[in-house]
Amino acid sequence: MFPAQNGVRFDSNCVRCPTCLSHRVRVVPSIPEVTVEPGLSLRMRILDWVPVFMALCSCTVVPAAAQYTGFIREVTVNDGTDPTRPITRIDLRNDFFADWQEFEDDRSYNVTSVGAGLPFGDRFNVGLDIPVVTTNLTFTTKTGLGDIPLRAEYIADRGSPGRLIAGLLLSFPTAIEDEMGTGKFLIGPGIGAVFSFMGGFWGILLRDVFSVAGHDSRPNIHELWIRPLVKLDLGKQWYTLFTPDIRINWVSERVFLPFTIEFGKLWGNSWLVSVRGGGHISNADKRYDWRTQIRVGYLFQSNVR
Repeated sequence: MFPAQNGVRFDSNCVRCPTCLSHRVRVVPSIPEVTVEPGLSLRMRILDWVPVFMALCSCTVVPAAAQYTGFIREVTVNDGTDPTRPITRIDLRNDFFADWQEFEDDRSYNVTSVGAGLPFGDRFNVGLDIPVVTTNLTFTTKTGLGDIPLRAEYIADRGSPGRLIAGLLLSFPTAIEDEMGTGKFLIGPGIGAVFSFMGGFWGILLRDVFSVAGHDSRPNIHELWIRPLVKLDLGKQWYTLFTPDIRINWVSERVFLPFTIEFGKLWGNSWLVSVRGGGHISNADKRYDWRTQIRVGYLFQSNVR
């Protein structure tokens, strides 16, 4: 997760900056706003997306049927995709976010991150990411350090098919440029549940993220992050992972609803290579138009957990 997306919201008539709320250049919006009846609260508007969300999550019936066909097999090696089965790891990720506009040069930003995870026993896990951000938002390319997130998590009922996870996110305003970070110190308590089946798992993670300190000139942040998870093992240590990162911005009362899918493979029980891509179903909160990710990771443990 790229921390520089925290708290992003944009005026529909401005160039969209991925990491801050400063408005640089006035443009004609390329994506029309979805109008709603006056007086409807954000929570009422969220209900409009419930059928869409249920339809996307309905793909969980696929592995249930596939286990009887023999096409999808149960994989015992831990590939690090299940948040309730942490593993000692280090990985290198490159995320590209495209913010298409009707200009000769598209607005975009790229994030190259070095990440690490370290479990303590069977129930505790900590993770850290160090991002280097390259932006092209104001007709000028800039590169520098972004905001650094630190995560701590506790996993309950680790040995059961259904597992609970709770944790805390701390995001430090270490970005060297305004457009590379939020300018705020963020805290994000979270909770989630993951359920295993033969051939994968499904679950959901919820995190409430809000700012508690930082530059007075930067807007306050309060968002709910919703991350559904559906993973299917495809055999020979290949997998596909459905993992949209939904954001509800309580400050702007707007919703960002993306779709994201990942394909990956574990090589020799230690090297994990994956590619991820996606776009958006609703971009009312003015995030990105589409994104890609390439990741290479090394897992220091490959035993069954």
